[in-house]
Order: sequence, then structure tokens, then C-alpha cells
Amino acid sequence: MVAGSLESEDCALYPLHHGCRELFNHRIVVPENISRVSVSSVVAGSFSYVSGTSLTSLGQTITLGHMGAPDEQQHTEHNSAQLTGFNIAAGVGGIHAIQCVVQHGSSFGEWLGSTDKGIITARLASKNPIKGLRFGFDASGFRLVTVGTTNKRGDGDSEDNSALKKSGLWYPHVPPDPVELNGDYYFPLKTYLAGFKPMFWTQFGGPRGIYLKHLTAISLYDKRRLAFKYDNTPDIPDNYKTFGRALKSSPQYQTTVRLDIDGPGNERIESITIRQKFMTNVDGRLKAGGVLLTDGLLASFEIKTNLGRSCYFPVYDELEPGWAMRPALVFKVKEGMPITGFYGAQFRSMGRIAALGLMTESEN
Repeated sequence: MVAGSLESEDCALYPLHHGCRELFNHRIVVPENISRVSVSSVVAGSFSYVSGTSLTSLGQTITLGHMGAPDEQQHTEHNSAQLTGFNIAAGVGGIHAIQCVVQHGSSFGEWLGSTDKGIITARLASKNPIKGLRFGFDASGFRLVTVGTTNKRGDGDSEDNSALKKSGLWYPHVPPDPVELNGDYYFPLKTYLAGFKPMFWTQFGGPRGIYLKHLTAISLYDKRRLAFKYDNTPDIPDNYKTFGRALKSSPQYQTTVRLDIDGPGNERIESITIRQKFMTNVDGRLKAGGVLLTDGLLASFEIKTNLGRSCYFPVYDELEPGWAMRPALVFKVKEGMPITGFYGAQFRSMGRIAALGLMTESEN
């Protein structure tokens, strides 16, 4: 199931503000030979949410939720397609957009709704046909807040990359197929396969590591945000240059830890050591203690290069009472598969980077 960020007692330590609650739902049996899928949206504040969807098969239309006037709907036309799932754009207030997935698990058509402010997931995309569909709505009945599917049994979906890529909620979009996420080195892996736990990512090395030869420094600002510096190459997009969703601090209050790298001289990251700490006892006043028990917080990470340089980046205090360190995870780069990016999460009430994952990609 995919949902917007539903109300829960753990909301204080979730990555984003929570703002929706399912009060009723609709369920249907999904027909075969889909010829059209239509979606209507409703605007609430500065956000647009799906308000209803209709499926047309053999001239018959099934509707879930509220559909607006025909000229206000968005459509995708199909030639007797067999629906196997959806890609979803979700947000803190509900579902912003859907994209249909058909036979063999390939996406088709345009996004229906708006993805501008959505977090994208392929959690409901499958290679087997859908037999049931469940939509949950908030109290107004005009805002879709949950989507669930049941699929017919088949040969199963291929796990050619990682479950995290398919089941995670990603901003700005799901990482591309050539990228490996190395989930065994992501401490809170299992808890990010379900629920509303968005992750963000930055591919600072570029596709296939093409920008690594221009990388000259990695800096951690206020334990909240990483910045990547390059030589004078003008064509590196700005979205490759920062990692972290926290706002910048005023310069006079800013703390910085910096590792210089001679990318033009073929210096590369050789290994990264990640340390995560977990709460060992829960203060009764801390409603979100369960999240800190299961997910923990990023204590530190250390980068070493092939030219012998290293830098220790502290994030959360490793020696804080009531917490325990797990054994560190040491990732060593394989030849031809450099680290090209980071992914992770932040808690809105704390600001600092809470989890760190490593993206690698073949240079060929």
C-alpha cells in the first residue's frame, strides 16, 4: 500500500509534517482489457491531490471517488491493456498523481495528476496483473490518501536491483536503473520498505561517474547538508552539488567539515565507514521513541580516498547516554563501480542527516 503521511503518535520524528487521515475507502475488482484510465484532481491550499479515478473496459466504466467534469479530467488511452500496477506520487497530505503500469511492468502514458511536489514510488508496480484495487479517502471524500492493490499470482517480480529502489519513497524521483543502492550498507533498510518514510538522493558523481574527475571537495555544513565542489567545469547541474533538505544557516553560525579531493588528478573515494546509533531506552515523554529504536540516527561517517586522504564527519554524538552504537559498516569500492551519489533521510524536528546510503554505478 502507498499512503500520504498518515497521522501517528510517531509523527514528531518522521521526515515531514503529517497531515491526512483515511476515514473511508472504496474497493473494486479490476477488469481486463483496459482502454482508458482517467483521473480528476482537487486543489487544497498550494497542493493538488487526486480526487477520483475511473477505469474503462469494453465500454463499461468503473469509478472510485469523485470525478470532475470531462474537460477537467486527465486521461491515458490504451489498446486493451492489462493493468499491473501504478507508480505513485505521494505527499504529506495525500496522493498527488498516479502513473499506470501495464504488462511486463513497463510504464506507459503520462502522469495523471501533478508530480511537482510529490515523492515518487514504484511500490505498487508489478509484472503480474492487478485483480483488486483499494482507494482510501479523507473526511471530505475529495482527497485520495491511500492506494492499495492485490495482484494475481505469477512468476513473481524480478529483484534485479534492490527492494529499496522499488519499495522506497523517493525525492525527486526513483533512482535510475543503472544505479545500485547497496542496501546492505543502509542501516534502517527494512523500515524504509513500507510506510511513509521519504528518502532523497544526490548523484554528485553524475551518470556513470562522469563528474568525479571534476570533484575537488566534499563539505558537511552544520551536520545537516553536504556540498560538493568541482573545478571550473561549467556544465554540472546545481542539483548534483548538494545533499540534504535542511535550510542553510547564517555564515557566522555555520560549522564545516571538509575533505579536499583531487578529482582531476584521479583521486577517488576508496571506502566509506558508516556508524549508526540506536536508542536503548525510551523516555515516556518521547512519543517517537519507537522510530529511534528501529531506525537509529547517523552518528558519523568517514571517507577514505585512494591517495591516502581521509576525513571523519560527525553528525550525532556517539557517546550520548541512553544510546548504543551498532558495529560500523565499511563499504569498499569495487573496481569500475565508483560511489557516484548518496541517499538518505532527515527528521524534520532534528534537522541533521538521520541516515546515509551509498549509490554506485558502473563506469562503462
